[in-house]
Amino acid sequence: MSALSEIPVREFLEKVEARGVRLRVNGDHIHIGWPEKTPDPEIRQAIIDRKPEILETLRDDFVGLTFLDHLTEMEREYYFNLLEIMQSPKFGMDREAAEREAEVIVAEYRLRKKQRVCKAG
Repeated sequence: MSALSEIPVREFLEKVEARGVRLRVNGDHIHIGWPEKTPDPEIRQAIIDRKPEILETLRDDFVGLTFLDHLTEMEREYYFNLLEIMQSPKFGMDREAAEREAEVIVAEYRLRKKQRVCKAG
């Protein structure tokens, strides 16, 4: 076990974020955004080892809030436009699948926007 596996989970999440790694929960899955093409094997293994407590902590941080509560007005409009398009006859997605896909697209948009701001700043 690495040192990352033994520190309190909130401290672990802060250290991981400080290294540029972004974690996002979707159901029982943790999506990892790496700042470089090659993932850090120590961080990757620690995330795998600590998955249950990471999921619990990240979910607890957002209790009572929905995905839409975190969006700007423009991002909400983008989300609802995506839903409409994905449920159209051309794509034919059901509501639940369209919502999941729209959340992923909007989250990726937000991440790219944040990365552009960081590079510019």
